[in-house]
Amino acid sequence: MSDAIYPVLRGLSWTVGKQAAFSTLVHSAPDKYEVRISQMRNPIWSFKLIYEFLKDNPLDLQAGLTDTDLRTLMGFYLARNGQFDDFLLEDPTDNYSGPAMLNGAPNPLAELPLVTDGLGNYFSPLQRSLGGFFEDITDLNGGVTVYANGVPTTAFTVEGPGLAVPGASYLGRYLAWNWGLPTPGAPTLTAVAGGALAPTPYFVKVAFVASSGTGAASAEATINVGVGTPAAPVLSAVVAGALAAATYYAKITYVDAFGETLPSAETSLAIAANSVPSVASPAASGDATGYNVYLSTATGTETKQNATPIAIGTAWTAPSTGLIAGSQPPSASTAFGLMVVASPSGAPTGAIGYNVYAGTVAGAETLQNATPIALGTAWTEPTTGLTTTGAAAPTANSYAPPTPITAQFNFYFRVRFESDQQEFENFMNELWTIGGSESKSGSQFLTLVTSRPNPL
Repeated sequence: MSDAIYPVLRGLSWTVGKQAAFSTLVHSAPDKYEVRISQMRNPIWSFKLIYEFLKDNPLDLQAGLTDTDLRTLMGFYLARNGQFDDFLLEDPTDNYSGPAMLNGAPNPLAELPLVTDGLGNYFSPLQRSLGGFFEDITDLNGGVTVYANGVPTTAFTVEGPGLAVPGASYLGRYLAWNWGLPTPGAPTLTAVAGGALAPTPYFVKVAFVASSGTGAASAEATINVGVGTPAAPVLSAVVAGALAAATYYAKITYVDAFGETLPSAETSLAIAANSVPSVASPAASGDATGYNVYLSTATGTETKQNATPIAIGTAWTAPSTGLIAGSQPPSASTAFGLMVVASPSGAPTGAIGYNVYAGTVAGAETLQNATPIALGTAWTEPTTGLTTTGAAAPTANSYAPPTPITAQFNFYFRVRFESDQQEFENFMNELWTIGGSESKSGSQFLTLVTSRPNPL
């Protein structure tokens, strides 16, 4: 396949013959009922070129020409090996599609289709309109000027030829849209006091939203909100002081940023004289920031022994002076919280909000908001908890460019010579012709036939 351009030479007659052809299978029954099957999406064009003369004057070389018209054409034909190689032809009367805008509005005769592969990728095959018929364009002569709903845009790359999407295929060049919304960073998660939901880990993603689609979801962020009741404490004895022997009863609670949990089950341990009880730290859990210890020497009468929450991972040992009469364990948990998702940053022009996708299992987030959340506004989990019926977090961009999409561009026809032999007739000294009025037969035209890529 060659990108050589057919030369512009003096002597080409004004009338250039042009013929379109299709290929149709026709099956006819004895009763003349016919079934017809089209074999081609685009026509094959035949161009009939007539040269009234082709100059072959050596003096033309002195005028700055690199070669004479005749030798240029003959050399071009020979370089193609006859009909072996294809090349590009600029039809002087049929080489432009457009304009994209007409009287300040999108030109419907320059509109391009918008198709998707179903994976969030959008494309616009480059086609020209001929009275309602749309022909694929295989070769461009220059760039493409594109408008999306009347607004100029460069959010595309020109690719192809050849495009296949579910339900359709195109043989020409196409625009691959880069219109997609950017993927935001992993969301920032916090929590506020409220509700009465069971403690749980949350997994969250966010995505930008525009008027005609949604971007791909962000990376996952996670947070633990709330904490449950701790397990029964583990007691041990530490030699210290001069207290009498006693049996100690203990309970513990978790403390988080919002309050305190219900107490654990009770544990007891007989401690010898001259010793004090020690309570091991409970395991880290949820968003617990510490724990409280409740002790007594009589079952069911434990009171709080520490003035401030004890850090998780640090054991608590009773003072050698004995227990204090602190407060009773809580009868209801106040360690409840609701998750808060901060608005993502870096929103592009055209974004109208964002979506929150959340769940309690990694990778299983679902949509939580019924309408897009305004940019700059945080989303707070409802007191009823997460919904599990929303859509899954999108893995690809579904934001399509606004239509209509119109374009203007110049194009070539990709052609080849129809024959492996061509007659050049000399009718006057230094003047030659191909099918012109001076041709002996008048029938040896130069015929070019469009050559297209193989169907997908």
